[in-house]
Amino acid sequence: NLPSFLDFAIVASNDINEATLLELNSKGHAITVFGIGTNLVTCQAQPALGCVFKLVQLNGKPRIKLSSDKVKVLIPGQKRAFRLFNAEGTPEMDLMVEIREDIPKAG
Repeated sequence: NLPSFLDFAIVASNDINEATLLELNSKGHAITVFGIGTNLVTCQAQPALGCVFKLVQLNGKPRIKLSSDKVKVLIPGQKRAFRLFNAEGTPEMDLMVEIREDIPKAG
């Protein structure tokens, strides 16, 4: 009963391969976008780094990825990453802050 939901894109990703596409198409689906990655663009006999770029902001508006897997849900909005070092110069941690937050300072 929500007309705006009719315009939503349905995106499927995560280890999509040719067999998955064929199976989905044979059963019928409402998916409008597939996230095609490692399984379709590399030779499976060769090692490949599985990476994902996720949209966090579009035209100045924060965007969020929702997933039933809580690890995959991200905090919306543009961020900056900093590597913080201890007094000995050894990396201590990586810190992500929102773009409008202050840059971390020593001490």
